[in-house]
Amino acid sequence: MGLAKEDGLITYHYEVMRPRPEADPDYVVYLMKSDYFMQQMILRERGIGAGGAASVRTTEVPFKILRTIPVHAPERHQQQAISSFLDRETEQMDAMIAAQEDLVEGLKNRRFQAITEVINEVAAGLGDSPASHTPLKHAGRLQTGLTLGKSYPPDTPSYPYIRVANVQLGRLNLDEVKEIQVPESVAAQARLNYGDVLMTEGGDRAALGRGTVWRDEIPGALHQNHIFAFRPFSQLRPEYLAFVLESAPARIYFESTRRQTTNLSATSSTIALNFRFPMPSLAVQDRVISKIEETLDRMDRMIAAAQESVNLIRERRTAVITAAVTGRLDPATGIEHVTTALENA
Repeated sequence: MGLAKEDGLITYHYEVMRPRPEADPDYVVYLMKSDYFMQQMILRERGIGAGGAASVRTTEVPFKILRTIPVHAPERHQQQAISSFLDRETEQMDAMIAAQEDLVEGLKNRRFQAITEVINEVAAGLGDSPASHTPLKHAGRLQTGLTLGKSYPPDTPSYPYIRVANVQLGRLNLDEVKEIQVPESVAAQARLNYGDVLMTEGGDRAALGRGTVWRDEIPGALHQNHIFAFRPFSQLRPEYLAFVLESAPARIYFESTRRQTTNLSATSSTIALNFRFPMPSLAVQDRVISKIEETLDRMDRMIAAAQESVNLIRERRTAVITAAVTGRLDPATGIEHVTTALENA
């Protein structure tokens, strides 16, 4: 939801609401961004879906449904007082969020530089010519994943599967893992093994081809076709390869070979397997892994702390907005009450 600041045109994907004279537009925007309104909207969307009006892949809640949501609507001058209060409060919170996000970005850049320096040292020791580097296809086997959209009988077994959203910078985000129904014969072709290096095949160009080691966090999990699972041979440590894939040479390679569509970047199994990288002895790989992990430990803890701060501030931001637009907070004092105006209505 947002407030139009100038005249213009929109597509049919938008719903437009023109507030009545007794409604302050800024207040209405805050109202529609509140947790209360979002939850009411979700309940109504689910009601539509149960009736078959919403498709599987899209969520549509027409305004004729949104307008049925009961809201706290005090006098216009009180609405303006609330929106002014929220302008001040959210501005401060947004500044805090921006500062933490800048810190995260700076730490990620330092992380990237630290990994690149170590990998470049290894490359220099082996010789910088392409001939001295090993193609990925000679160091392991690449497994492609499941293509979504196929239908199977209702009694088909269900499996958790890993998506691009689950593969983050140097880590996995398993807060939300979806499931898919496929026959066992299909699942066997996309099952992850301990020590697989997960590589993103499509999505954000900055993350393309980036690797993270799978340590059987979810036994029996499968992976989507937008994630490659590379299974290293015995002469390659998966942790070493994951660091290589985060370094500048890998980022340059996947950036220069990517295919760009309207909304995302993509690579292919052939391109990924042709990537050349320095592969020293296992003893050297182990020393590289230890050196990088020691360097990154403090950075990763700082990144996690900053990201957690961002999440907490955003939660507080939404909570303040919700309290104000439901009548639970006095904009003059900032004091919250136990019950809301909606509950008292």
